[in-house]
Amino acid sequence: MKKTVFLILAFIIIGVGVYYFKPPVPPVSEPKESIYVNAQDMGAYSKMQKLTAVLENNEKKVILSGKENFKSGLFNIYAASDIHHLPKVLDNRAINMLLLPNVPDNTSEILRPYDVIVVENMSSFSHLKAINMRTAFIPPAIDIRYKQLKNPVKNYPMFYGNNDSGFSLSLYLAGPTDLKVDVYGTGFSGYWSDADIIAPTPSTDDFQRYPLVLVDQSEEDIKDETVNARIIEVIEQGGLPYLRYNSGVAKMFGEAVPMYMTQEEFLPEIKRLLNSSKELKERREAIRRIADGWNSNSQAQKIIELFDVMKKKMRKVEDIQHP
Repeated sequence: MKKTVFLILAFIIIGVGVYYFKPPVPPVSEPKESIYVNAQDMGAYSKMQKLTAVLENNEKKVILSGKENFKSGLFNIYAASDIHHLPKVLDNRAINMLLLPNVPDNTSEILRPYDVIVVENMSSFSHLKAINMRTAFIPPAIDIRYKQLKNPVKNYPMFYGNNDSGFSLSLYLAGPTDLKVDVYGTGFSGYWSDADIIAPTPSTDDFQRYPLVLVDQSEEDIKDETVNARIIEVIEQGGLPYLRYNSGVAKMFGEAVPMYMTQEEFLPEIKRLLNSSKELKERREAIRRIADGWNSNSQAQKIIELFDVMKKKMRKVEDIQHP
């Protein structure tokens, strides 16, 4: 009898021990919602490769496809380099986002198949809002590529650009003055002193060696409120761009980026800035802080947030249709 009682107690103790000390069961992870990214052309595909990598770093499953191999799921991103060659939506029941650099003012109907249009400039964003289309402004990513700011070693500006049109406004305004400018670009021989044409392209360190970087913008950049690729490159490498006034730049960076409104303001403002190393440093530091809000990770987060918003709206519609 005693032996039987002892065996029963032993089994109870072992059972309790197994219950309390069994190894923890790993939690079941939620399946990732896939994002299908479809690029219409090579330019768009290159951009989407970068976006795909960042979305994957944010723990999203992404399927990237080129033209003729498009795929569709619940969340779809379609990307194109211009509005004249738009990708075809595969499933109108899904959430379909279009990524496009800009949208002309007279465009609307061809964009109707998309649930939300993401554009890179403020002018297109304002136009789409005015015609009651779902839209978002997400400019090209600005990813800071330097570890720390260095003090300039020059006491005069540099110019960065190519003489594609035979005319550079920055150099035209600097030409009649006594302002020294080192030129980095092509096509300026005969238009500018060869002694001051330094190289076809600057090195990554050059942008911080000068207190200011003169950057030209096209009339389209000004009209469309676009932050062009050269301005982004200068900022990414720690330079301080000096620009003709662009409301798109002002909306993104406030007063951190120095700009001139008129030709008469061009030279006096440069000279004033060159005499204030403290202000130059403060502007560069402010630009860096602001740029962090427009980097690749922020860009990906904004896209994820857009999908979340659209998903909630889709659920509300389904609830109304099927109470």
